[in-house]
Amino acid sequence: MARRKLETFNDFNRALKNKYGIGEGSFYKPWLRVQDVKSKGVRSQILGLKTGRIHHTLSSIETDFFYLAEYSDSVTDIREQFPLLCSGLIQPDTFQKEYS
Repeated sequence: MARRKLETFNDFNRALKNKYGIGEGSFYKPWLRVQDVKSKGVRSQILGLKTGRIHHTLSSIETDFFYLAEYSDSVTDIREQFPLLCSGLIQPDTFQKEYS
């Protein structure tokens, strides 16, 4: 799969429109996938038993934490690479002026 670029406001909007970083359980699509990030380190795609989908971890620590969450009885859903978006705090025209 090709790498997605997230450099401009339009890139972020397109990713949100395609439902990256949104959803629950098997319908969740991670904001970043292993193919989106260049790395010489450890990246993993792991089939989750709780969610029934592939989970994308970008380090060995994330992978370890995934397994802890996967086998914990108190965890019901796992959403890795969750976007930290400031919804409603930054207007699109302000974002383009300041971050372009």
